[in-house]
Amino acid sequence: MTGPNDFLTAMAGSTAGMVAIVGGFLVSRFVGMESEQQTLRRLVGDATARVELARAREEEARESHYRKEADELFNDHAVLEKIIRGESDLAELIRVANIYVDAPDDYLATVLASVKSEAGAALEKIRPYAQDSAKTLNQLRDESDWESFRVARLKDVTIRREAAWEVVHKLLYKVAIAKKKRAASRSGGFGFVDPIDIAISGIEPAWIVARRARLRDERIGELQRAGQHLADLEEERRRYVNQYYALGRPKAVLYSGLVVLLYYSIVGLALPIYYLSVGPDVFTPAVKSLLWWFLSGLAAFAIYLIIVARRVTRVRNLNL
Repeated sequence: MTGPNDFLTAMAGSTAGMVAIVGGFLVSRFVGMESEQQTLRRLVGDATARVELARAREEEARESHYRKEADELFNDHAVLEKIIRGESDLAELIRVANIYVDAPDDYLATVLASVKSEAGAALEKIRPYAQDSAKTLNQLRDESDWESFRVARLKDVTIRREAAWEVVHKLLYKVAIAKKKRAASRSGGFGFVDPIDIAISGIEPAWIVARRARLRDERIGELQRAGQHLADLEEERRRYVNQYYALGRPKAVLYSGLVVLLYYSIVGLALPIYYLSVGPDVFTPAVKSLLWWFLSGLAAFAIYLIIVARRVTRVRNLNL
């Protein structure tokens, strides 16, 4: 070899080939990571949409369960009698109904306020008919039928809680009939007399109690299934999110590969091309030292490949 040009050309050519191969691999890996990130972003978005839908359904099931429990409590005639007579303690009302209620107190308190408002409207509307002193006992007895009275007297009235109106109607007419039968009476709260013969609540048949318990169990089961479905979807979304952030974190193997590739490109490609452009005629000390730099880059590249091969072929414990 008469000069260093052939040596430098061979060095640059071999380096260029290896840089092209490894660089292509790294570029394809980064492109693959970007594609995986896009896929995971889409999966996270889809999972989020499913979570929001499941959360809405779970809230709807919970609201339906609370609403039906409140209706069950405040449609009970014994409870309504207590409310009309001035009882406001939720624990006492639940004890009277003899049922188990999951709905929170603030929710029940809101419903109780609406029941009281409806009972007040019913008292205001029905009292004049029941306390009409000109009516005979037979007329009062005829009007004591709730369905007939509602059709005849309340067809234009908006009734939001029929049970409250029915209990108010029956109590008022029982009082009115009792007054007609007795010359003197003792007056109680809301203008009702106190004797127990005006109470209208009774013992519910066993089949009604059993049906109520079955329906409650079905509602609770539906609510639990909705909650479990929501939890499963949230866990799925959390898994996708963790995969996304794990994929986006700097990878030591990939970035160390870029460093090795850059170093190898400098000592095996950039410097030889530079010396070729200068055109040395003899092997100067700088050109000779370039061989050692080239060999160091080749060694770094070989070590990197060994490390990558070891990481890829090593079987890791999955901790299952």
